Amino acid sequence: MSKKSPFSILIAFLIALIYIGYPEIFLIILKYIASKSNIISENMLNSFTVYFIFKLLAFAMAFFGGIALLRESVHVFVSNIKGKREKNTTIAMCVVLNILFTFSFVFILKNLIPLSSPGYGKLYEMESFWEALVMTGVIGPISEEIIFRAIIFRGLRGRYKQGTALIISALIFAIFHGSPAQIMNSFLGGILYGLVYMKTGSLVTPIFMHCINNIVFTFLDYISIFFPHYGPVIINFTYEIPVWIHIVISSLSIVLLLIVINNIGKTEAVS
Repeated sequence: MSKKSPFSILIAFLIALIYIGYPEIFLIILKYIASKSNIISENMLNSFTVYFIFKLLAFAMAFFGGIALLRESVHVFVSNIKGKREKNTTIAMCVVLNILFTFSFVFILKNLIPLSSPGYGKLYEMESFWEALVMTGVIGPISEEIIFRAIIFRGLRGRYKQGTALIISALIFAIFHGSPAQIMNSFLGGILYGLVYMKTGSLVTPIFMHCINNIVFTFLDYISIFFPHYGPVIINFTYEIPVWIHIVISSLSIVLLLIVINNIGKTEAVS
């Protein structure tokens, strides 16, 4: 990816489609075959193992296709995204402020867009906390940062101005998160993770931000199961917080987060 071309956006979109859409398309085909014959068991296709394998294959296809378009070997690709690792305090501030912003912003969106659809994440219905933790809290964020920031954003940055590439990559990232509320939240997340990646040249901090953010929300989804007496009380309390408080928290946290991101690199980074 080197001269400005509208086809680069299409290519970026196709890479994202392979990563997100390949497992669903392939499973739909296999489930159709299973419904028409006894060659494949539908129960087997609904297992976490099969889902995990398809997600891994989809990532591999998007990853190797992406680095081929970037004309990089795996070794060169890894070298190009190492960048510089920031101080642990900087990473921690980015993580905490990102959680505060996302938490409050999601509740604001829920008041504006009630009960939105789940998006692409329902290709496989997670049956346990550990499945959700592994896929949503760890595997998903890491693979998404590699595909959307290290491949798509870097590829677009070679053809467009950095700000334009950031917005386009964040839009593609958001579109593949499905519902209106998720699109808005994911777009801002894509901008924030992209800004951090721009400042550091490394995926370490964006991955930490993305993973811990998803882990927190995964835990909140299961808190009533872990704590049947206190979980519902905590959830109800968060819903009873006035919207204006969420607006204040999200506004303050995003301003502080942008200040922290802007100061990345101005202090000596950890080598």
